[in-house]
Amino acid sequence: MDYIFTFKKYSPFSLYTLLKFWLGITIFVFPNLKKFFYIYSCKSSKKTSPLCLPISSFRLYLFYHIKMNKKIYFDNASTTKIDKRVLKKMFYYLNNNYGNYSSNNYIGLKIKKKIDKIKIKISKLLNCKKKEIIFTSGATEANNLAIKGFAFSNEKKKNFLTFNIEHKSVLNTYKKIESFGHKVFYLKAEKNGIYNVKKIKNKIKNIKIDMISILWVNNEIGVIQNVKKIGKICKNNKILLHIDGTQALGKINIDLLKNNIDFFTASAHKIHGPQGIGFLYKKKKIKICSEIQGGGQEMNLRSGTLATHQIIGLGKAIEISIREIKKNNKKIKKISKFLVKNLIKIEDTKINGSLKNRIPHNINISFGSVEGESLMLKINNISLSSGSACNSSSLEPSYVLKNIGVPIYRIHNSIRISLGKYNSIKEAKYFINKIKKSLKELRKISPLWDMYKNGISIKKFSNEI
Repeated sequence: MDYIFTFKKYSPFSLYTLLKFWLGITIFVFPNLKKFFYIYSCKSSKKTSPLCLPISSFRLYLFYHIKMNKKIYFDNASTTKIDKRVLKKMFYYLNNNYGNYSSNNYIGLKIKKKIDKIKIKISKLLNCKKKEIIFTSGATEANNLAIKGFAFSNEKKKNFLTFNIEHKSVLNTYKKIESFGHKVFYLKAEKNGIYNVKKIKNKIKNIKIDMISILWVNNEIGVIQNVKKIGKICKNNKILLHIDGTQALGKINIDLLKNNIDFFTASAHKIHGPQGIGFLYKKKKIKICSEIQGGGQEMNLRSGTLATHQIIGLGKAIEISIREIKKNNKKIKKISKFLVKNLIKIEDTKINGSLKNRIPHNINISFGSVEGESLMLKINNISLSSGSACNSSSLEPSYVLKNIGVPIYRIHNSIRISLGKYNSIKEAKYFINKIKKSLKELRKISPLWDMYKNGISIKKFSNEI
């Protein structure tokens, strides 16, 4: 907790002096509190103890500090707190086995064996082969390598298919390859954020598609796509399937072989692992070209010295997240259910995206007549997101919400709550009380709220808002 770190800044003597001084001033200004301090700290004591006043002062300080400076992290879709077990493994390798994977000395060979073991572990957990795992700096690089690597693997111009609410690392990469003559078709998601499989079937009837890119779990609205069905369609029509599984790993069960997945990407920092490491799964038979040239690491597909400690962290994070998936999901479902139940009771409030086909970890919600950014400033001790944190802190309205038909004024009213395994019901209760109070205050000064209460439709003015 924060106060532990605060106290470490002071020596025991200076802390005692500080409390004594604070207590003296308090009792001088409010002499009647002397009796209260005594009772509070020495309820069971029959005799007065000289430690009673400092102890009571200390307790009251802690109570005030915890209550007034409570920090809550509800932004786990952006990044997660690293698991202590992961950190412990990483520190060990940073301190003891710091050799280069490419070196032929004893420590280099030791590292090589360990990294190979991690690849074997990941391949078993995801049902693939060891040689199909390529380590990258994260899912963004992995998505770039999958799309560009396949597009430029030969001189043939290819046709790609994706949806308009995919992650920016997919959409912007497709924009890039379009400038080189490749054709990309963008399908519209349904209003609940789900991809209509019929649209895919209709598109591939008329046009020969080489690869389809799908975001298994959407990072902004948390909806889950039917990858199993899409995988079967791709297999039957000899189309490669690229899945961005960044938000799916550790939250839903993943079987790469059963779902006919050809490319799969993920990052460690979304599953309580370190930032700056991820991987690309590429089916062995598929040929792609490398983006980075150098020493030929990772089967000559991703050159550069391998970050041993980060790979160790990635492996451990995947292992823990898959092993504890049931336990974590049960806990998060309970918190999510509590939050949704209480939040939708608030007047003029709406959940964005499918309520049925979604992970419990993600709640994207709009509060009428209040800017999401203003609400976040009001409750600044609670970490949330007003959109995707992957968009360089852009204040532009969410393209995901826009593309599923959410009105522009509702988009600006939206915030994203994303839960993780370290969150609790206590935090959820605190959040509900805090957000109700903040909404009440912000709506008091909002002319849009007055319009809503007077029955005036805001839709008429949505272009100006």
